[in-house]
Amino acid sequence: MNSAQQSSNTGGDGSTRVVDPTDRQRPKLQVSLSSFLLLIATCCVWIGYWKVHSDTLKLEPRLARLRTIARELVVGDPKKLAAIERRGCVSGQKIMELYVPELDGKHFEMRLAMDNIPSLKDFKANQIEPLKRAVLKPGKHFVKYRYGIEDEQAVVAVDVDGETVIQEIRQKKDWSHTCARSLSLSVTYESKSFENNEIVQLVHRLFRTEKTKNGSFTLPLEPGPGISLWVQTIADSVEDEK
Repeated sequence: MNSAQQSSNTGGDGSTRVVDPTDRQRPKLQVSLSSFLLLIATCCVWIGYWKVHSDTLKLEPRLARLRTIARELVVGDPKKLAAIERRGCVSGQKIMELYVPELDGKHFEMRLAMDNIPSLKDFKANQIEPLKRAVLKPGKHFVKYRYGIEDEQAVVAVDVDGETVIQEIRQKKDWSHTCARSLSLSVTYESKSFENNEIVQLVHRLFRTEKTKNGSFTLPLEPGPGISLWVQTIADSVEDEK
């Protein structure tokens, strides 16, 4: 061994011990128990997140079908109105769920008309005088439409979150409870989003007032009595008509 690479150390008994510099202790890496446990917990959380994310991606197609079956309202764009029909028109009732966005300078109104109702393909909101109207506040709402005959009167009412916001009563003799609903309404069993300048038709009924030769009823060709309920945007500067 090269003497330049050695060092000597004299022991207590006077003997000389040769020390190799390469044999000196190197500093050891020290990790506390708390740091070790924290590392394990972090790894467990990451693995759990990855597993849930991976399973969700696999289930996403099935979840989309389940949302349709469950009639779940899906808000794809929080800046657009969304709607779904939760229950069809059974026994004169129809239940819908709406998401109403908050707009700058505009608000959403629900409007009801019962006179001079055209067919849905000829429907233009700006050409129909609304009989009743109600402002829809931003957020999610359950809307219940009701129509029926009570005490010789035809009653049309709309509830929003359990509160009646629109109601109109007509004499039964002036109305027929036998009516037809158009099959091309805006709101269906599938959740949809709508542009904010779009007219969203909730209910559109035309009364069968014309009899054929065999005694059956047909839909009138000209605008007449019926029930039309829709949602549209209105500028905040426009005052509500009384």
